[in-house]
Amino acid sequence: MASPSTFEALLDAKTIGQANLANWSPGFDPSQYLSVLPHPDQYMPLVNGWTQWQQGNRKHGKGKYGSQGGDGSYYSSWGPSRSLNLTLRMSTLSQLNVPGLGEIRANPGETAFDSVYDNSFWSYNGQIPGPLLVANPGDTINIKLREPRKIQ
Repeated sequence: MASPSTFEALLDAKTIGQANLANWSPGFDPSQYLSVLPHPDQYMPLVNGWTQWQQGNRKHGKGKYGSQGGDGSYYSSWGPSRSLNLTLRMSTLSQLNVPGLGEIRANPGETAFDSVYDNSFWSYNGQIPGPLLVANPGDTINIKLREPRKIQ
C-alpha cells in the first residue's frame, strides 16, 4: 500500500512522468496529459452498458424489459423477444476523453507500420468500447455494420 506522501504525489502526477513532463514539455499545458489517478475533487462518472442494462431491466419481475439503453450503451433480447436486431455504425475518432483522467489522442502522423489503426480509434456508435449485447442461449442475433463513407 502506498504511503500517504506517495499517494499525495500521485494525485497530480501525469502518465508521462514528472521528470519527463518537465524535460519534454516546456510550454505545454500539463493538464493535457493523462493523470495517473483521477483527482479527488473531480467527479468521475461510471457509465457502462452493464449498469445501464441492469437499470433498464430492474422491473423484469413485472414483465417490463429494456431492449435498448437510451444512450445506446446496450441492446438486449432478454425477456419475451427471441431476437436481437441492431445496426452498429463504425467510425473513427482522433481523440477520446476519459472522464476524470484526461484526453487520449491518436497519432496524427506517419507510423512505422503505416496502418490506419495507428492514426485513429475505431468506435461503434461513437463509443469505445461499443455497446453491450445481451442475449439468451438460442436467441437470434442480427448485426448490420455500417462503416463511414470515407475512412481517414
